[in-house]
Amino acid sequence: MSAPRTAMKALVRAWWAFDLAWRGTPRRPPRLLVRAAVHPVITGFGGVLFFGGTMAVGIGRIYPPVVIWGLAMGVVSYLTAVIERKSMEHYGFLSRPTPPRRAGSGEPLGPTRSLLILAFLSVCVVTSAG
Repeated sequence: MSAPRTAMKALVRAWWAFDLAWRGTPRRPPRLLVRAAVHPVITGFGGVLFFGGTMAVGIGRIYPPVVIWGLAMGVVSYLTAVIERKSMEHYGFLSRPTPPRRAGSGEPLGPTRSLLILAFLSVCVVTSAG
């Protein structure tokens, strides 16, 4: 086994040891958390709407910084859902591999395509509101 692969495996084991120490004994997650982890694009889009909408209501108008803030928080929400899904799969609470699928193809959406869909939907909502 090569040195980078061994180092990566050690890093992954260290991450899961840290995760277990940080969270404590893994317990069954609530249904809403499972739903958010299973559908990360929808979770990210909800983050865009919530954070961008809250900032737009607070300011009173939709400015480019509001759009950028909403998109950034949507990406953070999406990545949080992806990390949570990986954690649920690791601890055995989620046995399915990445369920969000395109209709008819049977192959899962990749993270790049998911982020592009999230950005497109967010821009559509923001431009239609302004």
